[in-house]
Amino acid sequence: MKNEIIPKLSFLGDNDLEKFNSLYSPSMENNIPSYEKSWAYLNFWFSKTTLKYYDEKSFIVINCEKNHNDWIVSIIKPYDIKNVNISIKILDFFCHFCDVESLSIRYYYEQELISIKNNAIKNIQDRFPQNIYDLLELYNHSGSIWAPFRLRINRFINEYRLRYKVIILDSYNKQKAYDVLSAWYESFKIRTSYKDYNFLPDIDWYDKVIDYYCKSSSVYDQGIIIEIDDCPFALGCFSQISMDTIGIYTNIASTTIKGLSEFLLFSLAERALNHGYKYANIGHASRESEFQYKNKMIAKELRQVSVLFMEGMRDSSESLDSLLKEL
Repeated sequence: MKNEIIPKLSFLGDNDLEKFNSLYSPSMENNIPSYEKSWAYLNFWFSKTTLKYYDEKSFIVINCEKNHNDWIVSIIKPYDIKNVNISIKILDFFCHFCDVESLSIRYYYEQELISIKNNAIKNIQDRFPQNIYDLLELYNHSGSIWAPFRLRINRFINEYRLRYKVIILDSYNKQKAYDVLSAWYESFKIRTSYKDYNFLPDIDWYDKVIDYYCKSSSVYDQGIIIEIDDCPFALGCFSQISMDTIGIYTNIASTTIKGLSEFLLFSLAERALNHGYKYANIGHASRESEFQYKNKMIAKELRQVSVLFMEGMRDSSESLDSLLKEL
């Protein structure tokens, strides 16, 4: 097993974008609008110990996080990987290391659950579903079902009509994007129970995502910043995840500006429609309050997301630390 897997493992890098897109192009026959099929999403899992399994047919991201003296390994794979056995082999391989505390496989198929039933399954967690919206409905927000959304957008426009600007996320405005993220971080700690939340591990991800939108011509004008009185307060971007669907990421610096988040989604929908897209997947909520907010808008589809957790076998003297040094 080791000889089969190790030669195909390496650290994930910026130069892997072309490989990823060649295998999981949104124009592929399998047109499932999964949030994790975007490069920006996978950037979220990038770290110095993030690996990839690549064999010219499959590209699987493997995130390794150190928890005290143990490792937690997560395998993040797009829905459209056809060979289930590859994921099973990778799981079996990492279970071999004694210092792997647990493994998880995100966004699994039902047949995968059956395939790995002989492994040491710890538990299965259903996450909040991914919300997919009709972009034209989101943009028009007409009718009684969109009344709350429309009310907040109109409130924002009326209050800040001569004070707000929508600008493109590019290298010239890069620092403004970081200003939004910094303000969000402080607000996040105040609004939630994450008082000791460590922002530093996220910096690498934000760097990569912002650089991607600032430097890549393929996503030019697909990232925006909203300013009020020349101060940046909101950041949003999107990328293609299927033939007619985008994945949207948003970040708000302040929750005291009523209607800002709705106006940000409206502005992104307008740009996405101009690019010819029809639907938007805004991902799954991480908290109940976020789930309730997303459900105030009328979703076209809710995609259930589950994560399967497994125990590491812990029956070997081999160490994942040693493997990472060898790669």
